[in-house]
Amino acid sequence: MKKFKLVCGIDISKSSLSTASIAGDEIVAQKSYPNTAAGLEQLYQDLLKLEREASQILICLENTGVYMEKLLLAFKESGFFLWVVNPLMIKYARVSFDRLKTDQVDARKIAQFGYMMQSKAQQYRPLRAQEAQMKDLFLLRSQLVKLRTQVKNFAATNLDKAIPCLMSNSIWKQVSEQLTAMIKEVERQLQQIALSDKAMKRTYKILLSIPGIGPVCAWQLIYTTQHFERFPSHKQFAAYSGTAPFEVQSGSSIKRKARISKKAAVNIKTNLSLAALRQIRKNMVFHQYYKYMKEYEHKHHLWIINSIRNMLIKLAFDLVKKDKLFDLEIFLKNKKSWAKFLTLS
Repeated sequence: MKKFKLVCGIDISKSSLSTASIAGDEIVAQKSYPNTAAGLEQLYQDLLKLEREASQILICLENTGVYMEKLLLAFKESGFFLWVVNPLMIKYARVSFDRLKTDQVDARKIAQFGYMMQSKAQQYRPLRAQEAQMKDLFLLRSQLVKLRTQVKNFAATNLDKAIPCLMSNSIWKQVSEQLTAMIKEVERQLQQIALSDKAMKRTYKILLSIPGIGPVCAWQLIYTTQHFERFPSHKQFAAYSGTAPFEVQSGSSIKRKARISKKAAVNIKTNLSLAALRQIRKNMVFHQYYKYMKEYEHKHHLWIINSIRNMLIKLAFDLVKKDKLFDLEIFLKNKKSWAKFLTLS
């Protein structure tokens, strides 16, 4: 069991950092800092006053997206052990029954969680430059697509009027066309990044060879999995994306069928669903499988779609690991693989 001499829990907001530090079994310091370069420098100095060896300091913080980026960048070469935790892990850890909620209380809970669970701490690994660019551009594309959908809805609402406004019609059409052009430009940039590196280009090509996985899903898989190095196996990624079914059983009275969790990476799950839906249409790879499971096994539509999603995840991890393109002929002939790939085993 890894035992750090100092565990610092940090609750990060847009403008401030609330910290609580534990040494031994006691909280030895609690303080707030501005979320600025000066505030981070002061935090750095204060931590080294509490413990001289940087490698013996565990910094535990919740994943707060853009708000934590300054700290991670500033402490990148500090020697501290940085552990970025999913907020749900701390929420369900039940470190205390205190219903009081302030930044300092949250920092104390994060510190207590880090201290109790330090044996499971994982060093934060930042995205590579290309992966970070891909992530930012992918987010931009998603935002532009959402805006375009809103604009189209505005245009449709205008046309539903008894007497549509001609100017509204013209403006919404122009805005929609401009957004479409912007989306295409972002996609062109994403394509360039995917093809700019030899290893990434090969992974991208492998993913595109898998039935149903298009450029959008491939880009997302590359940066989310950090080029398939972030998750040790397809099972862990399935659990992360919310496609892995889990049983609920306790004692003799509570027993439910295995089902997927609502706590999921929604965007990834949605894109995998679209990939699965494309392949159940007539003359597509999984049409016969879908038809058989629905008509003869009487499986629900969503159960089958989730089964195909898990197969696509497993295929992606296996083929990237083996550095092989998807071969439909081999896949269809290999009955053992067919059976394994269709469920998360």
